[in-house]
Amino acid sequence: MLDYLAHSFPVQLYEPFTDAEGNLSSRPVFRDGQPVESREAVARRNELIEHLTSLPPVPGALDQIVQGFGTDLVAEVTGRSRRVVRRADRLAVENRSASANLAETAAFMDDLKRVLVFSEAGGTATTPNSRRGIAGFASIICSSRAGRPMPRSRASVERTAPTRRSRRCSAPSRPM
Repeated sequence: MLDYLAHSFPVQLYEPFTDAEGNLSSRPVFRDGQPVESREAVARRNELIEHLTSLPPVPGALDQIVQGFGTDLVAEVTGRSRRVVRRADRLAVENRSASANLAETAAFMDDLKRVLVFSEAGGTATTPNSRRGIAGFASIICSSRAGRPMPRSRASVERTAPTRRSRRCSAPSRPM
């Protein structure tokens, strides 16, 4: 967004003119062959840039799910060794052990956690949710084997009936 504002926000000055048929229109202003910038447009662009840079950063989808529902409800099977979690009224970095994926999967399968978030780096999962009358939710964030996100238009979010036995990431493969 900042690149758009810096390089593509319209700041060129325009002037009104009347064509040969008497129609009122506008045209860009040039001085010595160079476009003239509108002071008002430049000021608005700079205010927008200043406002955007003062906003807090937006967490990624995975962090939003973990922070929004809390670590008591979310089983994260992603292979991350650290994550940002909400502790009371602040955010903290939490280190995760190598066996965290197994423990989180077991907690989801034992119905101790109701939300499962997993990625290809965390391994594939077949995770039935045995609770009656409540659907299991799985947010699937697909990534390449090298750990880089694959180009996708959106992350897949799948809602499955409790009787369904498996959920898997079956996004079509695309050449990188």
